[in-house]
Amino acid sequence: MDIKVNRRPFPLSGVQRSTANRWIIGTSGRVFILTPECVMAGDMREKREVSAIIEAANSVEAVCLLEPLPRQYIYDNALGVLSSDSSLRIFAPLGNPDAENWSQVGSYKSEAGAGQMCAISCISASVAVAACGFMNGKVELIRLESLEEDTGNIGTTMVLGVDASQNTICHIAWINSRDPHNLLLLVCAVDGSAGLWRIASDLSQAILLTTIGGQDWRAYTAHCVNGGCLVLAKTGSVAIVDILAEGVPKIQYATLAVSQTVVSCVIDESRGRIYVGTTDFIIFVLSKQHDKWSRMPEEERELRDGMRQTVVKSFTTKFKMSSVMLRSLALSPNARYLAFAADDQVNWDTSIDGIGITRMHFHQFDDWTSESVERSLIKLVDGDYQGELRYAIWDLLDWCSAEDVTKMVEYLRQINVASGSDQESQQLAMLNFIASTLKGAQLGVLATEARNAALDLHVKKLFAYLGSKANSGKLVMSGCFVCLGSCGKDMVLVSRQTACCANKHTLEMCSVTLEILGSPGSDQCNTCKAKRMRGGSQHASFIDLAKAQFPRCPFCNDRFFPTAG
Repeated sequence: MDIKVNRRPFPLSGVQRSTANRWIIGTSGRVFILTPECVMAGDMREKREVSAIIEAANSVEAVCLLEPLPRQYIYDNALGVLSSDSSLRIFAPLGNPDAENWSQVGSYKSEAGAGQMCAISCISASVAVAACGFMNGKVELIRLESLEEDTGNIGTTMVLGVDASQNTICHIAWINSRDPHNLLLLVCAVDGSAGLWRIASDLSQAILLTTIGGQDWRAYTAHCVNGGCLVLAKTGSVAIVDILAEGVPKIQYATLAVSQTVVSCVIDESRGRIYVGTTDFIIFVLSKQHDKWSRMPEEERELRDGMRQTVVKSFTTKFKMSSVMLRSLALSPNARYLAFAADDQVNWDTSIDGIGITRMHFHQFDDWTSESVERSLIKLVDGDYQGELRYAIWDLLDWCSAEDVTKMVEYLRQINVASGSDQESQQLAMLNFIASTLKGAQLGVLATEARNAALDLHVKKLFAYLGSKANSGKLVMSGCFVCLGSCGKDMVLVSRQTACCANKHTLEMCSVTLEILGSPGSDQCNTCKAKRMRGGSQHASFIDLAKAQFPRCPFCNDRFFPTAG
């Protein structure tokens, strides 16, 4: 997948991967949003390379994702863009985020005289907040609030200032915390020091929890976190922090070989490894043995050689292997691929108004087998995954033959789940997603069976939920499901999307509320195309309750997006 990025090399923190399998690349005056192509059962369903481009008024210094956002937002994720004029701008998709519909919904510019803004990080838990680092060592926390539900505009308010360092802030990141009352903020300075701050969930105060590093003057330039492990990487060394330890977090340091700037690091929990990548395409592999993290030189050589072979096979433009530069690393949802962005300087022409080309690569690990697929399917049915279900399935299906997909489907159907359980809903959603995505007669039969089973299960859950609300007095059920057609006869649900009366009149139904679809408009599932009503019914309270309880498609668990009809 080639991406043309207009003259200027990427800034640090300029490449990020979304849990929704989108890559965000900031460079020059543009931000590119990419959706990787997917080939399944020999059929390329769609090839969408650059799916959206955001034009920036100034050069992009960093990009940062907000995902998932709280429910009061009409979109699921947003993007913070730090520009060279020290402004922070918030962009969001007002429809399907894989399309060209990203627009600016908010902005922030500091008035505290803190100097140039150097680093950003955004978090979205119960509240959406951005942290901005400055050249004078200060950090400002910016609350992001939804202003207008229909337009999606965001208001920005500075709620807390922190004197985090005496030096310029170069890297900043929110760290997932299991403490519901506090957030964790990592702040790195150019002198090589890093502080882990505990921030009250109401953003009222900040307390320095521990200091990391200080072993040398080099600044930390990359981080990653998984579970209770935080990894900080810089040229020459890595710090591994146990953030779940009682009291002060435990810190262990590991030494790396000489290299250029560290651009990315990844925790592979399934293999017990940490991968650290540098701009000169050196890959360090660390493993924990006898409670100590240390390098694995033999694995490093094998992984680097394999990734270089992936580059050779996938580059579609002329390139020079000796000057290939690494831009970012990411682990695919089931740890099948080590994904990375890379390019060579031959493809960059900065002397004229030329074009720079980078490429997204997906290197499959050598130990990925059919047993790996089966283990992953069981974990997905149990809900043991991060990010979007559709992309966790995509990770298993990509570049699989029709025979492999058939075996995968057969194994998935054989996984034992309890009737009416969340696991059954998940299993049916996975089968429906696969059937909606792939072609073939066998999958067509599967689609009918899985959709009918999912419809039956959804009807049971919907009636049970609404019954509990009616019994609690929060909802008066006055014939919500007795929908009358144009002839006055009772309507009977005959499929997930259609109801029919005794006179054979058919009406289109809402797949979530099971009411007749009416104006104004509807939303549509991104994968199986099931429709959901937006409102406008006399049973508005019922619709709101049902949509809140079942926010995703009851058939494939994908998201609904607005449609014209």
